[in-house]
Amino acid sequence: PELWVIDPAAKSILNTLTLTGAGMEDLGIDDKSAYLYQCLKDSNELVQVDLKGLKVVTNWPTAPVEKPHGLAMVPTTDNVLVVGGNGKLGLMSQTSGEVLSSTDIAPKVDEIAYDPGLKRVYCASGTGVISVVALDGGKLTTLAPLTSSLGAHSIAVDPQTHTAWVVFAKDGKPYVQSFTKK
Repeated sequence: PELWVIDPAAKSILNTLTLTGAGMEDLGIDDKSAYLYQCLKDSNELVQVDLKGLKVVTNWPTAPVEKPHGLAMVPTTDNVLVVGGNGKLGLMSQTSGEVLSSTDIAPKVDEIAYDPGLKRVYCASGTGVISVVALDGGKLTTLAPLTSSLGAHSIAVDPQTHTAWVVFAKDGKPYVQSFTKK
């Protein structure tokens, strides 16, 4: 489990940061603090990395979120959303690492997308369910799910139109499906 600092012009690795956990999954960057957050699914941790000092700051446990995969930064807050393969979504503090709130969602979620305008988290599960979660005042509340296709676990949201998009393959062909708030 390593993060490489790369000089794109020289096409060379400048530094290697070795992580103590394993199973690297999604990551996010907080522009204002210059910290990177990395999910480690095999050790159930969220790692905080100082991008200015190029060093690992700390590892935080994500329980009750197990096997953390997807991650989304929550703009204008000190929070990050982390989703586990075990059917849990957690809201964590970027300062203390504390899990501030958690809720049940569909299992086997790989990726999540956050819509800051609607304050909604979309959690794409390979089971064909997209869990929708409201974030209000630091509290997560599971809403009615959306039905998608089996294997659809890659998701993005357009913050202007509030349309959520999933991509998936079926019978060897690629598909895109959109969901718009009514």
